[in-house]
Amino acid sequence: MKNLHKFLNQHYLPWVQLIWESYYPDKVVTEAPQGYFWLKSILKLLPEYKTVSKPRIGNGDIVMLWQDTR
Repeated sequence: MKNLHKFLNQHYLPWVQLIWESYYPDKVVTEAPQGYFWLKSILKLLPEYKTVSKPRIGNGDIVMLWQDTR
């Protein structure tokens, strides 16, 4: 769950930046996860993560109002 949080919030970590730049240049995580097998396993936690987190609107780069449930 911690790695999913780091990934979705685009923390300044080399692996996070690499995945976003390589697989998600449009800054949108799709329903069919892309990337390495361990990233796919992390993204399987997305529905559970959405139940325990709240989006915080900042500059609007990564919050998707139509898809974020909380």
